[in-house]
Amino acid sequence: MDIVARILGIYLILLLTFWFANKEKFWMLFYWGIGIVAIVIFLFILSKKQDKKRKDNLIKDIEGSSLERNIKEESLLRGGINNDQKYFNSLSGKEFELLLVRLFESMGYIVEHCGKIGDQGGDLIINKGQERILIQAKRYSGSIGNKAVQEAVAAKNYYDCNRSVLIGSSDFTSEAIELAKFNNVRLIGKKRITRINSKIS
Repeated sequence: MDIVARILGIYLILLLTFWFANKEKFWMLFYWGIGIVAIVIFLFILSKKQDKKRKDNLIKDIEGSSLERNIKEESLLRGGINNDQKYFNSLSGKEFELLLVRLFESMGYIVEHCGKIGDQGGDLIINKGQERILIQAKRYSGSIGNKAVQEAVAAKNYYDCNRSVLIGSSDFTSEAIELAKFNNVRLIGKKRITRINSKIS
């Protein structure tokens, strides 16, 4: 824009100079200037249209690349939760977490994300009234052990929650169940998730 302003300034000075010195050259320069300005305006408008088109195409590409994922995410609740372990094994950790988000939102909770994976443990915080509950989500194909319970306890304290809940896509080991009872961590396995979903679907 600075260059354009300088060129315009020089052009105006030339116009004034030729107005007093040579009227014939003044009008020639004047018409040339109008033509150049028209071309610049045309190129500017064309550039804006091309920028908009590139942005629109980028948005379409992003939406297109995520369409399949969105369809799968949307089907997590619409189709209900299958009690077959293969169903849970087909979900990624992110998809399992998303399923829980939608379950709790449908139950009237306000859902927060705890941050990046591996920060301070915990995946979600759900809020309703005076309740502030830490949710630790574990999408495992095998049994869930003590470490997940310990993470839930630590995250509950870190995020200043009233209590913590460990939700898994499989069953819990006997050691995890004992440790959870001692630390007042509620355990919810795949069968209970199925029952919750069947009540709200």
